[in-house]
Amino acid sequence: MASGAGASGAVASGKANASGGKRRGTGGAAAGASAPAGPRLFQLTMHDGVEIVSNEEERRTTVRGSRVDAFFMLKGRSGMNLAARDPFGPTSRPLPAVAVAGPPARAVAALALGAVAQDDEDVVTVTFGGKLVMAPAPEGTPALGAPDAVRMVVTGSPATVVDSLSEARIEAATATFETKVDRVELVGTVDEPASVETPDFTLGARHFTLDRAAGRGASDGPGTIVMGGAGSKPLVVSCGTGMTLALEPGTGDAEGTFRGAEFVGDVDARSPDFEMQSGRLAVEARPVGTKDVPRRILATGGVRARALGSGKGTFSAQSVDIALSPNAEGEAQPRTLVATGGVAAGDDAQSLWCTTLRTTFIPRAAGSGAAGGVGSDLGEVVAEGPVELRMQDGGRAFASRLEADGAGRSARLFGPDVMVVRGNLVLDQLAEVRVQEAPVRVSALGPGRASGFRDPVIAATDGAAGPVGRPRIGGLPQMQATWRDSLAFADGAVKGTGGEPDRGLLLLQGGVKVRASREPREAEALDAQEVEIETLPRTAQAARKGAGDAQSVGQMRAKGEVRLEARQWADGRRQGDPRLFRLNAPNIAYDGRDGSAFVDGAGSLLVFDPPPVVGPERADDPKSPFSPHGTTRFAWKRSLGMERRPDNTSRITLEREVVMDHLGNSSEATGTVSADRMMATVRGLDGAKPAAGTGDVAMSLGGAAELTRIAADGRVVVRTSELDVEAGEFELDVPSQVGAARAEVGRLVTVIQRGRASPLRGHAFRWDLVKGTLSVEGARGVVGR
Repeated sequence: MASGAGASGAVASGKANASGGKRRGTGGAAAGASAPAGPRLFQLTMHDGVEIVSNEEERRTTVRGSRVDAFFMLKGRSGMNLAARDPFGPTSRPLPAVAVAGPPARAVAALALGAVAQDDEDVVTVTFGGKLVMAPAPEGTPALGAPDAVRMVVTGSPATVVDSLSEARIEAATATFETKVDRVELVGTVDEPASVETPDFTLGARHFTLDRAAGRGASDGPGTIVMGGAGSKPLVVSCGTGMTLALEPGTGDAEGTFRGAEFVGDVDARSPDFEMQSGRLAVEARPVGTKDVPRRILATGGVRARALGSGKGTFSAQSVDIALSPNAEGEAQPRTLVATGGVAAGDDAQSLWCTTLRTTFIPRAAGSGAAGGVGSDLGEVVAEGPVELRMQDGGRAFASRLEADGAGRSARLFGPDVMVVRGNLVLDQLAEVRVQEAPVRVSALGPGRASGFRDPVIAATDGAAGPVGRPRIGGLPQMQATWRDSLAFADGAVKGTGGEPDRGLLLLQGGVKVRASREPREAEALDAQEVEIETLPRTAQAARKGAGDAQSVGQMRAKGEVRLEARQWADGRRQGDPRLFRLNAPNIAYDGRDGSAFVDGAGSLLVFDPPPVVGPERADDPKSPFSPHGTTRFAWKRSLGMERRPDNTSRITLEREVVMDHLGNSSEATGTVSADRMMATVRGLDGAKPAAGTGDVAMSLGGAAELTRIAADGRVVVRTSELDVEAGEFELDVPSQVGAARAEVGRLVTVIQRGRASPLRGHAFRWDLVKGTLSVEGARGVVGR
C-alpha cells in the first residue's frame, strides 16, 4: 500500500510487537527503570493523505482523511517499547512532543495502533504523506472507554470510514471512533451533513454519535434517515431538532442491526405509500432477510399525513400509532392504525372527523390500479368521540361512534342521537344508522325523525375543507316526519326518463306521522303505516340561487290507514276554525311535481269551510242544502284520482258507490248525493301556496281548498230535506248554488217533493237551491191515486 510520500506502508501485529520488544530492549530492569510509573494517554497525529487499514479475521476497516489523531495509552510490553529508554523521560519531567516523518514515522504509527490489536493475527497498515507528531494528550482530553482502546479522530473533506463486515460507509468533516467500545462520533454541517450508509439504513446529520456496543445512536440538530434497506419502498425521515437510533447491541453483526429510531422537531416522513409530518416520530424495525423493515410508527404532536394506505387520502391527529408488517415482497405495509386527538381522515369520496380512530388495512391485490403495484386499502374502521362523516354527495352524518368497512365503503353510526344532513333533509333522533357510499344508501332500525327545510341546512361552502360540527337548527321545518320501525334511503334508486334526473327514495315504516307547514297559516299532516317518498334535486334555477343539493318531493306513496289532512287559518295566528281538507284511505300516491294524486280502494274525503258569522237580521234567510260553507264528506268504494289544472283548480274523480253528504249552515241545510261516479272540482284558496313547481318539501294535496263544482253520473240520487231527485247525471255549481239534473238516454229524471203524492218527471231540471225553485224541461206529472 503506497503512502502519500511514496514509501511502503508500515505493518504491525500484536504478536510481532511483543517479540520485537524483547529483541531490541535493554533488558527488563533497564526498561522498568525508565518506564513511566503508570499508563499515560498519548496523542499520535498523522498528516496528509492518511489511510489506515485494519484487518481483523473477516473484517476489514479502512479509514481515510487529511489528518488522523490517535489517542492511546502506553503500557508495558506494548508496541512502543522499541527505544532503549522512555523517549519522554520520567513522569516528573515535562513531556516533549516527538515529530518525525517518512517510513520511521509510519512504522511508529503502525506499531502504536497494532499494540492494541484484538488478536495476534490482526494486522494494521498505516500510510500518510506528511509528518507524524506524537505527544502526551492535552490536558482535558476525555478518557478512553477501555485501557487498551484507541480513539481516532479523522478529519477530511470528507473523512471516510468503510467497514466490510457491516457494509457501512461513513463520510463526515470529522469522524471520531474508538475501538473496544465501538463508538463513533460524526460531525458535519447543515449544507454537508455527515452520512452513514448501511444495507439497513442511510443516515445524514450535522452531528451524530453511535455506540454500537450499547446499541444506541443519537443526533442533535437536523438529520435525515432512509430506512428499509435495498427495498423498493424505503421510509425517509427527516427532523429539525434531533434523532435517536436503537441498534442491536454488540459488534460484528452484519445483519439486522437497525431496531428503531426516534425523531424530534418538524419531523417529515415519506415513503411511496404516504407522507407524514409531526412534532415527534418513533419507528421500530425488525430484521426480514437481509434488511430491516419498520414494524411500528408512533407519531405525536400535530400529525399530518397524505396518501395513507389507500394512496388517495389525507390524515391528521395529535397522536398516531401505526403497526406494519412485511408483505410477500418483504416491504413494510400498514396493518393497523390508532389515532387520538382531533382526528381527520378523508379521500376524494368521503371525510371523517373524530376524537379516536382505530383502523385496519388490507393488502391491495396486484394490478388493482395502485401506482407501483402493491398497496393497502382501508379495512375495518372504528371512530369514537363526537364523530362527523362527510359523504361523497356532500351529505354529513354526526354520531358518537362509527364502525365502517373501508373496502365495502359502508359504515354504521351509533347514537344515542345520530343525525344525517343531506341538503335540506335532516334525519335525527336515531339510535343506529347504516350508510353506504356511492351510491348513497342510508338505513336505520327503530324510531327516528326526518325534517325537510326550504334551504340546505349546511351551505355548500361551509366546511368545504373541514368539519362543521353538529348543526344547531333554529328554523322551523317545512316538513317533519316521525316513525316507529325503520327508515331506508337510496340515492338515485328511481331512474329518470325523458331527460329527468334520477330520484332518491325514502322509505319510512311503522306508525309514520308527517307534519308540514309551508307558511304560518297552513298546517298539513299525513299518518300511515308506511310512507315512500321520491326526492329529486331542485331545478337548475334554484341551484343557481344557492339551494345547493336541496331536495324536493317528487312522488309520495302512503299505505296502511292513511290519513292526509290540510288546514288553513285566516292568518298566521291560527285562531278560530280553519278550513279543512281531510282524506282517509288505505293508500295514496301523490306527485308533488304536478299535484296529482290517486287512491286505490275505498276511502273518504272531508272538506270543511267555516260558515260565516250571520247576524240576527239574516237568521231566517233561505238555506241551501248544498251551501258553499259547512262540512262536505265524500265516500267511495273503488278509487279516487286527483288531477291538477292550470287554473289552480283540481278535479277529484271518485269511483263506485260514491256518496256525498253535506251539512251546511244549520241542521236544515243538509243534502246527500249518491252515484256510481262523482267529480268534485276544488280550488286553492286565495293566498294559498301551490304545491307544485316551487321545490317545497311539504307533502299535501295542495293545501286547504274550497269546492267549486260537483258532477255525478250513473244512478244518481239527490236527497235534501225538501225533495229527492233520481237522475242519470247531476251537476252543482257551488258558488251560485244552481244545479242541473239530466236523465240517461231513454229515461226521465224523477223528483219527489215532500208533501206531494205525485213525483215530477222530465228529461232535465234546473234547480236554484237557494230559492228552492225547479225549472223543468219535458215534464209530466202524475196525480196520486
